[in-house]
Amino acid sequence: MATRLIETANSNESLGDDKSPLSLRYAECPSLTWTDIVLRLMLTMAAADLIGLDREASGHNAGLRITLFVGLAAAIAMVQANLLQNVHLDEL
Repeated sequence: MATRLIETANSNESLGDDKSPLSLRYAECPSLTWTDIVLRLMLTMAAADLIGLDREASGHNAGLRITLFVGLAAAIAMVQANLLQNVHLDEL
């Protein structure tokens, strides 16, 4: 995981002023590889499969298919958020 230092200036301070404080913060930006993405999706499918089989066996409405769909949708949304965070931090 790479750590980057991001500097942001206060908007009410003038840019030419030597006394303008800079807010320094560290941002963790995960660098996902294809292996990480596939591993996350496979682990999500395994966990959703176990939960879905248990729910189906106990007679709940949301069984295996619904649980797999919801789990994969959540995992894909989180992977996408991590990738978009990398893109946003690269632009700063």
